[in-house]
Amino acid sequence: VLYGSLGLSTKHAEVTVKRAWLRGAWYDYLQEFWDDFSADGRLEDHGYETPSAMGKTDTGSLGLMDTLAPGACKAYRFILTWYFPNRTNSWDNKPSASPVRNHYAVHFTDAWEVARYVVDQFPRLEKETRRFHAALFGSTLASPVLDAVSANIVPMRSTTCFWLEDGRFYGFEGCFDDGGCCEGSCTHVWSYAQTL
Repeated sequence: VLYGSLGLSTKHAEVTVKRAWLRGAWYDYLQEFWDDFSADGRLEDHGYETPSAMGKTDTGSLGLMDTLAPGACKAYRFILTWYFPNRTNSWDNKPSASPVRNHYAVHFTDAWEVARYVVDQFPRLEKETRRFHAALFGSTLASPVLDAVSANIVPMRSTTCFWLEDGRFYGFEGCFDDGGCCEGSCTHVWSYAQTL
């Protein structure tokens, strides 16, 4: 039930990859990373084929390789995607509650599929995002209203708000690191409603 995937990708043609840093003691992983990278500007993959040990987290690196003329400037795009289809039914505050699925689980199967979608749809997604920003901040809303509406956009895209597979939308009053605060969609202090 508690599974998912993360993706770090790019459309850049020439890359160097270290899927996981050295699984060593103390700060060996930092020393090994720096020695590896500084030797030739490339990363050597350790070839680990197993997940990190329980309670441990791997760090991975993706580098883009290119040659720039002196004084030249170029932008590079990295795409960070995730796919965690299940979430605990934490608004019931019962550890035994059945998990529910996020709405995006209907459309994607893993973080790589999300990345392919983002790459394919990037021009449209960027255009619509910029259009929304321009419409909101170019509107005739009074300054205090615009401030209140725009300040509450972040919780809508955080774990405070969530859209379930069956189309239901919920929002906590706020969130802790491991769960929501107050049952979903409380109405007594939910100031994000103005933004919605």
